[in-house]
Amino acid sequence: MKPPILYIHGFASSGTSSKATFIRAAFPQHAVYAPDLSHFPLQDFDFLSRLIQNHGIGTVIGSSLGGFYALRLAMAYEVNLLMINPSLKPYLTLRDQLGTVSHNDGKSVFKWTEKNLAELLYLATLIDPIATAATSPTFDHLMHINWDRSLTLLGANDDRIDLDYTKRILVNSKIIVDTNADHRFANLTPHFPAIKELLDITHFNGEGNNVCIE
Repeated sequence: MKPPILYIHGFASSGTSSKATFIRAAFPQHAVYAPDLSHFPLQDFDFLSRLIQNHGIGTVIGSSLGGFYALRLAMAYEVNLLMINPSLKPYLTLRDQLGTVSHNDGKSVFKWTEKNLAELLYLATLIDPIATAATSPTFDHLMHINWDRSLTLLGANDDRIDLDYTKRILVNSKIIVDTNADHRFANLTPHFPAIKELLDITHFNGEGNNVCIE
């Protein structure tokens, strides 16, 4: 088996989403961990960190809010990084979700509160210490990431994130803009070659890739 993949779903989604299903089907030689998150950001981030440490994760893939978590994890661990429409300012963009939120599958609900937003802001300040809820972070601390092992997929029709801002912040990543995709980015099939190329990157420390580099 090749190094495992960690897939991190977006806000109100789950580990059984269509993207997680695609990744499992497209890359059967990789074990794929795609947990359902609790929607308590600090608790989720700690849980995802332990998954990387305990299972030798080789690649972290995150969609939307999951892309934000994936970016933060790639600062701390030697992993390949794939972000799909990453929400880089979730503490702002998810403010309109305050209250009771239904999961995308319609089967359950959860509470989204100011405390949740504050936890996202805290995680953002670990990326850029000057980030605040009123300003856009500069993400200067992204120098810790090995951008040669990253790929960012953006939907040209995404109405949830600021594409120009995202491209500016992630300028050192390989970026592909899909002119047919929106925020859901429902069809990953055209990007299979680029994703496979990323997954095939060999880690260079010779001892696995669950090494914290903070």
